[in-house]
Amino acid sequence: MPGSRFYYEIRDGGILARDDEGQVFADGKAAREDAVMLLTEMARSLPGRGKDKNKITARVRDGAGKLIFTATLSLDVEWND
Repeated sequence: MPGSRFYYEIRDGGILARDDEGQVFADGKAAREDAVMLLTEMARSLPGRGKDKNKITARVRDGAGKLIFTATLSLDVEWND
């Protein structure tokens, strides 16, 4: 059974990347799981950036453009002097 096409929008700091081709998933739950995995993979690069404030947001839209899911991952480092 074919699935539905879902589209990602990733904001990494001030950079916005939109997926215009989309990906096919069985349902919105599968698209959500993939987006969360993508965020966790992107999080691996955060420590090497040298910034104390980091935030990555993934938004998933369905084929009609309706926003179905948003997840935000943040890493805030505080120095204790």
